[in-house]
Amino acid sequence: MWSSLFPCALGPLHRDDILALAESSLELNSWTLEEALEPLRRFVVGDGINNGYVYGHPRLGIHFRERLSSSERCEVDAHILAWCNDQVASAQDSNTALSSYVVHYFGAHLERADAELPRYKPLLSDVWRNAWFAHEGSHSSYKADLLRIRKALQRSLQNTRSTENRLELIVMGMRCAMCLASVNQVAANTPAEFVVPLVEKAVWPRHGALAYARAIENPTCRARALICLRNVHKINQIT
Repeated sequence: MWSSLFPCALGPLHRDDILALAESSLELNSWTLEEALEPLRRFVVGDGINNGYVYGHPRLGIHFRERLSSSERCEVDAHILAWCNDQVASAQDSNTALSSYVVHYFGAHLERADAELPRYKPLLSDVWRNAWFAHEGSHSSYKADLLRIRKALQRSLQNTRSTENRLELIVMGMRCAMCLASVNQVAANTPAEFVVPLVEKAVWPRHGALAYARAIENPTCRARALICLRNVHKINQIT
């Protein structure tokens, strides 16, 4: 199954990700993985450490995914989703760091699978919110997952008739709405002028500040924040 991970992955996979996802019967390790990747070197780029393994062109991923049978795609997709879910559960129990792949693509995998709302529950945890902030320095990408949950809520409510199940969905929906309101409030109430000192003092990484600026709904405030960031970039280039 491991070679089918690349067509079904939504982004770069690091070495530890592949070793965790590969079947135990293969006995893959850091050394044997390099050998196993040799036949794919024409198509796959990355070193697995600083840069994850990924197809050199996005269309290659589409091409090889289409060559898999429907049952193969479903099997690998389900395997990746189960791994993502286990990673979040482990982080909640032992406070371990989440894989970058899990943080960036778990929500997208759930969306591609048309998962029902209860399966999105890990994405409403504090562990998930903190993981996004640790990776991005802002909550803008976390907001994208919240919007996925809201979309899944609408679909699940249409397909659910049981009153008890609908109540459970509504509770999740309310929590999602509160998280979304909180994220929007942070973006709305953080003055654009704060961007410069926060980035200059390394309190806020530049990519996190940029994500914050893009998430501001007010066009004038968004433009002012982006201009502030541009000025910081110019100053850094000069110095």
